[in-house]
Amino acid sequence: ATMIRAENIQKMTAATMAILNASFRTTGAFARLDEQITQLESYIYIMKVRFGDRFEMEFDCDEEARYCFVMKMLIQPLLENSILHGIREIEGQGRIRMTARRQADRLEIAVSDNGVGMSPEAIAAAWTPEEHQHKGFQCIGIRNVHDRIRLYHGDAYGLHIVSEPGYGTTVTCVLPIITKSAELKA
Repeated sequence: ATMIRAENIQKMTAATMAILNASFRTTGAFARLDEQITQLESYIYIMKVRFGDRFEMEFDCDEEARYCFVMKMLIQPLLENSILHGIREIEGQGRIRMTARRQADRLEIAVSDNGVGMSPEAIAAAWTPEEHQHKGFQCIGIRNVHDRIRLYHGDAYGLHIVSEPGYGTTVTCVLPIITKSAELKA
């Protein structure tokens, strides 16, 4: 790509390598949120190459939240759902916003979009694996993230979906606050 001056291929390869390096650079299942955001920026670049300028992405994270530890690959499936199932089908500019806030004893990370939204029935179906047995991989990402959170942190944590058809979706991830790698072994 460098030799033939294919700048787009060069940048996309660099973004892919950044994601892979971030995944394998540290051991264990956790990384700081600020490291995950850097990885997400590379992922967003790849999706913008794929979909063009059909969407804008905004990260709005409290400084305190950026230094909390979260499971690797926790937020990427939520962004992917916003792009593939939310804004891809709308007319006009899509907007995705990720926020992260420390709220007392928990970390709340929300991914919001202005996409097609979900009906209450579609939200309920996202939590029921039987609903998707014969439909390929639909909703597996949301359910997998939710199950991973609960398996590691307990039933007090997980995902919450708020949506309205035609107005978009917000998926909020509620996690315990983990600020030191030593706390991950507890």
